[in-house]
Amino acid sequence: MDKASFPHNDRPAHCPQVFPSNTLLALSLISLGTGFFKPNASTLVGRLYSPTEGSLRDSGFSIFYCAINVGAFFAPLVRTLTLTLTLTLTLTLTLTTCAQQHINTQNTRLARAQPPSRMVMMETVHRVRWMRTGRRRPPVQVALT
Repeated sequence: MDKASFPHNDRPAHCPQVFPSNTLLALSLISLGTGFFKPNASTLVGRLYSPTEGSLRDSGFSIFYCAINVGAFFAPLVRTLTLTLTLTLTLTLTLTTCAQQHINTQNTRLARAQPPSRMVMMETVHRVRWMRTGRRRPPVQVALT
């Protein structure tokens, strides 16, 4: 196969593979949702007041549009905070799990360790006694039967 049949091979590896059909579908869903939401919300706000309450109706629309703008302002901040919190929690749980795994591995190794033989224990006891007495030469090896 030649390179002309795969034009996306010229892109760097970190570039996402964006297909026009998916992009058009996403944009159409966004515009469809926005197209249904905004006119319906405006109609609901408009029906809250009778035609004789013109100044109240204007105030209602002002509050409605102000709320939309405030929401649009805070949405990226909330998203960033949520993402940061999620990543921090994920990292904490991962490190905690790794630490527990390491501790359990160490405990398992210690539990499987063989106790020292009687000869090694007696030799250690003799060496400790020799160090306490202050003699220059260590005692002669004692053969246990």
